[in-house]
Amino acid sequence: MNTPFQIKSQATSGFQAFIVHYRDDPDQQNLIDWIQEKWLQCCGIEGPKDWDRNVYFNCSSEVVGSREACGVPFSCCKQKANEIIKNKQCGYDVRKQDYHGDSSLVIYDRGCLRAGEDWIERNLVPVAGVAVGVAVLQRLDASHIYDKGCLQAGEEWLERNLLFVAGVAVGVAFLQILGICFAQNLRADIYAQKAKWN
Repeated sequence: MNTPFQIKSQATSGFQAFIVHYRDDPDQQNLIDWIQEKWLQCCGIEGPKDWDRNVYFNCSSEVVGSREACGVPFSCCKQKANEIIKNKQCGYDVRKQDYHGDSSLVIYDRGCLRAGEDWIERNLVPVAGVAVGVAVLQRLDASHIYDKGCLQAGEEWLERNLLFVAGVAVGVAFLQILGICFAQNLRADIYAQKAKWN
């Protein structure tokens, strides 16, 4: 079982990888944006300076023409009052030394690691309940490790239950044929009744 220190270390290294590859993988990008903007309202691991790990947001990238240099992703930006559509460039230049204004009014200055710890403290009972539930399920399922794929298991189940499956298929086909016959008879009755009216 992992200690809290190991979990924190794994979370930190995972988040670092997300930051480094932020522009490389859209799924990771969406995940980190969701974590920073929607879930924890945070920026980076320890804070916004962690975005120096990303080649686009690193302050030295200004030399090569990155417009995002010395900035942070839009997901680090605080929601403005009455803002309907978020400005995707709100994090530009906020980490520059000559930035005009207080960047802490524009972006979250708290790192996601601390924000995550705070969230766990606020939600300790449900988190503990889920952890205990997962541990119990893993313990119960530890002796049942499946060594075949779902396709093979499905084929084997079909072979064992072939008569039942065939019976159900014949039954469904019979009901459909019966429905078609009833529909044809009803149609013929309607036409016969219609002929009487004319």
